Amino acid sequence: MRDRLPILGLAAVAALTVLAAIGRQRGFEALSPPDVAFFHQSTWSAAQGQGFAQTALEFDRGALLGSVHLSPVRLLWVPLYRLLPSLSTLVALQAAVVLLGAVIVARLAGASARIAAAVFLLHPLTIGLACTDLRPLVFVVPGVLAVVLGLARGRVSAVVLGGLWTIAAREEAPFLLAALLPWALAQRSGLRCVLALTGCVAAGFAAPMLAWGHLSNISINQDPVGALSAIGDGGLPGRSGELGFGLRCLLAAPAAALAPTLLVPAAAGWALLVVLGQMEPMAPGEGGVHYLAVVHPLLLAAAAVGVTRLPERWGRLRSGAVALALLGGLPELAQSARWAAIAVAGPRGEVADLERLLEPARADRGAVLADPEVAPLLAERPILRVRGHFAATPERVSAVADEVRWMVGRPGAAREEERALWDAAFAARGFQRRGEAGEWELWGAPDL
Repeated sequence: MRDRLPILGLAAVAALTVLAAIGRQRGFEALSPPDVAFFHQSTWSAAQGQGFAQTALEFDRGALLGSVHLSPVRLLWVPLYRLLPSLSTLVALQAAVVLLGAVIVARLAGASARIAAAVFLLHPLTIGLACTDLRPLVFVVPGVLAVVLGLARGRVSAVVLGGLWTIAAREEAPFLLAALLPWALAQRSGLRCVLALTGCVAAGFAAPMLAWGHLSNISINQDPVGALSAIGDGGLPGRSGELGFGLRCLLAAPAAALAPTLLVPAAAGWALLVVLGQMEPMAPGEGGVHYLAVVHPLLLAAAAVGVTRLPERWGRLRSGAVALALLGGLPELAQSARWAAIAVAGPRGEVADLERLLEPARADRGAVLADPEVAPLLAERPILRVRGHFAATPERVSAVADEVRWMVGRPGAAREEERALWDAAFAARGFQRRGEAGEWELWGAPDL
């Protein structure tokens, strides 16, 4: 029984994290609800046999290969969603995919499997990624770890399969896979593994070129020197706070220092995200924590390898690695417990009242206009317009008002000039207030 306790404890942490991912969305605590609505609606459409069509984000074409990001991994979401059509299904799947990395690092760590798995599951970055908004980029985690395992064991099949999985997740894949070349050479993984990795890097660059004709749709900071100076001067407080979170993540995986060919690329990638990224990849404020998915598998793989390099006589240090991971992840674990409670007991207070308020709009298949926070709940419909995600010109407002049967929002949420446009458009069409919950109001067309 004592031998089973550590495994049962790890399973409990994993279950808590999956429940937390579900509870976060049920509690309307998404970081970017319009993006969640976009992925949810496009998956719903695909499950209905309508391709990856979506109306939540008007700047995206809503096609699998024509979207802002290249993420064919979303094809894997569709069969499961068809069986269990719910946003909870998608976020639970994402959490489970992240946590699958614990199995891979356990294999990587060999005799120290339980320690490596515990460090992985308790690490603040693991919890942050597992519970973040629905993002295909997060799916790179097991793919990169599989490549590391393949390079460590000399298994070409693991390198190729992990590489293809990573490429399917997002267009940043070739840069991430290229960061593993120093590890492959240092490990002396063998010519076949190095060639397989090099082929995956080439395929990763070819994929967006074939789909789009260029490498990326994402722009980077055009003034990195200025950004770095501003961070040093405290002019970008969010980015300055990144250092504290980065140190906490490193201290939660101290054995990573013993695998520098994995740790150094991870640290360099984090620095590049902070300086060159248009959005901050911070977990405390959680602005864009999903960007750190490109760093996470390198850091945690380094920790798993590092544990194996600790001499057997340093047994206390091995146990201390788990204690440090637990200490480092305490803020995230506490937050996870709160979100898990929401998943089990359901939303309370104004959130529960809002869910009841939205029932008529959710039952009606007509078009809906929603403020961003509630958009994910209304994504299972052919037309969902998210306020603030298209140009609010008088012409566009009028066109949206003509097609919408329901609208839900808070009167003061939009900018004053936009609010005046919406109020005038819907008043002219005779919309009537159908209910309210706290600050939220539901309005319906006069023929309802």
